[in-house]
Amino acid sequence: MPNAFFSFGPFTVSAFSIFVAFSILVSADVCIRSALMHRIKANHALVLVDTAIVFGMLFGHLLYGLSVLCVERTAYTGTIIDIISPHKGGFMLIGVFAGIILAVNLTSAFTKEGKTGLYKSIVPAMLLLIFMVRLAEPLCGQGKGPSVDAAITNPFLGYAPEADYPDDKYFPAYLYEALYALVLLIMNLRTTSIAKPHNNPVVYLILYLTGQSFFEILRQDAYINYTSLATFIRLNQLYAVIILAGILVVDTLRARNKLNIRNLLIFCCAVLLNIGAQFLFDKPLNLFGRMIYFDNLLVYIILAISSACIGYSVLSTHLTVLSHEYHGGDTHDSNLAKSSC
Repeated sequence: MPNAFFSFGPFTVSAFSIFVAFSILVSADVCIRSALMHRIKANHALVLVDTAIVFGMLFGHLLYGLSVLCVERTAYTGTIIDIISPHKGGFMLIGVFAGIILAVNLTSAFTKEGKTGLYKSIVPAMLLLIFMVRLAEPLCGQGKGPSVDAAITNPFLGYAPEADYPDDKYFPAYLYEALYALVLLIMNLRTTSIAKPHNNPVVYLILYLTGQSFFEILRQDAYINYTSLATFIRLNQLYAVIILAGILVVDTLRARNKLNIRNLLIFCCAVLLNIGAQFLFDKPLNLFGRMIYFDNLLVYIILAISSACIGYSVLSTHLTVLSHEYHGGDTHDSNLAKSSC
């Protein structure tokens, strides 16, 4: 492991693990302070933090293990015990989100606190955690992936030549994701006291998943090798798009109108464009018998635009639904909680 300090038994203490532990402590403090600001009792805020840490880590690790077993089973030679062991494998943020949602619902059930305040308390803490952990990965030499370890010595390098693909481009995806999370955190802190539809936890989930659906494309690891056709699709990208599709479908069913139907069509077209564009990496396109080669940078631009359209369609639909409920005069905590789940 890079930057390992010392080991005891199967566990290794590294610069990255220390930074992650520090990030969790800082984020927990932010969550407690935010909860107190939303008039949640201090002991209830501690319950939220404790359950979020436990279930977030558990679900994040379990989703990683299940993904390896189900999707990468052709390449993985270990056992189930190897995957679920806490000192092996990794974490997936989508699983962490699922664990936090469960933690919020359990905390609300046992403490009788409103879900809205609990969600709004944990959103800035989660964004801060993503920023710090994603920033720690390139700083500590983690997360570059086995396919680019030999090619990239500087994790912040945007371009690195490789023997097989000298014109290929490499991007510090984790750095981009960290800065993106920081921008979302600043947005959240600036709108914390605003009782408007856009100050909603699901809005930040949509924005983050939109960014992740693009940043995952920049990574050189984490492919799906379930079939030869889909070897270019990143696993977190697939999860992000599936969740965004679920949010869009639910919101469309909640408020059927022409705008939402249009957004549904935009989403479908953007997903198809995104998938189609990924076939253009280092491959010619046969157009009327003529072979056309696309520069990879142009492909990245197309992917960025399609990812933005995916996020726009989901966000626009969700804000339309929230605005309708907000201006409808029913701003009860239970209704807002429903939109936050």
